[in-house]
Amino acid sequence: MRRLFLAPLALVLALGPVALTTGRAADLPQAGNWKVTILDGPQEIPVWLVRLDKDGKTFEVLDYRPEFKDSKAGKLSGDEKGIKFTVTARDVDFNVSGQAGKAKGTLLGSVEFRNRYLPVRIDRTEEKKLGKDDGPRLTEGAKELEEAGKEKDTDEQQKLLGALAKKHAGKPIALIASQFLLQSMINARAGAEQLEKAAEDYVKEAMPYGPEFEMNALANAGRVLALNEKTAAASLEYARKAAKLLKDSDPIMTQAAVLKLLASGLRKAGKTDELKEVRPKIVRVDALIDKEFEKTAIPFKTEAFKGREGKSERVVVVELFTGAQCPPCVAADVAFDAGIKTYQPRDVVFLEYHLHIPGPDPLTNADTEERQKYYGDVIEGTPTVFIDGVVTDEALGGYKQHAKERYDSLKAMLGKALDKDAGGKMTLKAERKGDKVSLSAETALAKEPGDKDKLRLRFVLVEDVVRYAGNNGQRLHHHVVRAFPGGADGFKVEKKTSTQSTTFDVGEVRKKLEEYLTAFEKKARFVDDDRPLELKKLKVVALLQDDGSKKILQAAQVDVPEGK
Repeated sequence: MRRLFLAPLALVLALGPVALTTGRAADLPQAGNWKVTILDGPQEIPVWLVRLDKDGKTFEVLDYRPEFKDSKAGKLSGDEKGIKFTVTARDVDFNVSGQAGKAKGTLLGSVEFRNRYLPVRIDRTEEKKLGKDDGPRLTEGAKELEEAGKEKDTDEQQKLLGALAKKHAGKPIALIASQFLLQSMINARAGAEQLEKAAEDYVKEAMPYGPEFEMNALANAGRVLALNEKTAAASLEYARKAAKLLKDSDPIMTQAAVLKLLASGLRKAGKTDELKEVRPKIVRVDALIDKEFEKTAIPFKTEAFKGREGKSERVVVVELFTGAQCPPCVAADVAFDAGIKTYQPRDVVFLEYHLHIPGPDPLTNADTEERQKYYGDVIEGTPTVFIDGVVTDEALGGYKQHAKERYDSLKAMLGKALDKDAGGKMTLKAERKGDKVSLSAETALAKEPGDKDKLRLRFVLVEDVVRYAGNNGQRLHHHVVRAFPGGADGFKVEKKTSTQSTTFDVGEVRKKLEEYLTAFEKKARFVDDDRPLELKKLKVVALLQDDGSKKILQAAQVDVPEGK
């Protein structure tokens, strides 16, 4: 089925359990034993047997699948319309909700865990243990879905999916088939009328699983329809409907996803007044998500650098080439961020270049690509780290669990670099009037320059923190390179002592970044509509570099004053 969908239910948003009014505890209509079955793709997986108490406040987990070892009961609430409860297994909270469906003794709903959301069926039972027949099983119509997935002809595949959804309307397989059909149609660039009908059918199949799933389907459909210019208006309406279903009690990630979808639609439609009302809400939820992210962004303690053993005044430069869509970059990203906390810019400066590896990254720009070309074939992929212009012998890639080890390796390499002699002294200044910024760097080399065509001074514009939630989970990116004022090639240094100046306009930098992203989008599609272009808390780094050896001899960093 992967040729139908890149990942089953990959578009599912993390939506929270429905808020229900709790009746008198003794009157809980759903008191008794229930079997909770997760409907994961074409499979039905009985997961828990629970017994809900009449008081409407407590329940017991009677049995569970081995994968959900040591499941423990949490909170319970409910009334005549439905129930919600939380089961904790292996330190993960599974928030289950269910509402009465057409079938007596069956509730339809959802389970939310780790920002993933799946439909569930909850059946009344007298059982106290999961039996031999309670293993994963294919849902009705699963084999037909598999046959549709094997079909290579797109038109025929869509006919099979449509027929499958119609034949099993109201059943789990119809939800999956309608979702696959919508994705297949957008990939095949179907007409607007076909797309809108497919989106409508998908939402209809999701609605029986509760208001959360309805909102989820509306948002999913809105995201898909936004990919086609002819269905942009329909996409906005779906986003509006999803936003109306939002509650303050919904998971914060869900709120952010729906609000950003709405904002994107409003921006494209030129609805500036309505957009002004949405933006403060996005700022609020982004701040809350950032706060939570920062709690575990660096999963180990860092200690401030205690100083060098020698008398060197060399400012060491760490350059990280990374990508927001690159999972194996996370260890290097975290080690890099930890390094910023460890060292002062008088000792080490950090530069983060983003590239479209393995997928489109809106933090990439023309100058970061030029910097990649400058180092050439040494950069075989991301992450790649350079210290003073020399690629590190030790690879720093990996996942978050490897970050502490990579950080320790980085510190060891920096310890050696910090004790090397500097290639000279450098003084850097930045002055700002409105958006106009003037830069001046004075250099005093340790010796007369040799090949005057090889020694160059470069200015690098850096944004302190940029928010962009890429596919690798790194939400906040630090010391992101935005441009090379004066050009990526820099300026020749021909004398032992010299001064180099240049200017740039923050508004012009933002405009060029936006133009680059717009042009790139014609070649490849970004995964979302986020284009981080705030350009706040800027810094400038000056690099004195030998283009022959690529070694950086000295560097300096200053903050750019905030505009007024």
